[in-house]
Amino acid sequence: MAPHFVLFEHAAGYGLFKVKKFEMVATFLVTSQVKEAFMDVSKFQQVSSIEYLSSFVFKHTKPK
Repeated sequence: MAPHFVLFEHAAGYGLFKVKKFEMVATFLVTSQVKEAFMDVSKFQQVSSIEYLSSFVFKHTKPK
């Protein structure tokens, strides 16, 4: 079976997570349950692992 990944986007950057236990993630289809799982670090770590984190780089330009 091919690995499953979740892309989490935020104003500060993004993260790519590899799903360890797909069956558990499928039970979190209700939005409120997904939010609760993300907020509970121990629960989130049980079903996923961090593959890549990247912050956005903003270049400031001088006004003319």
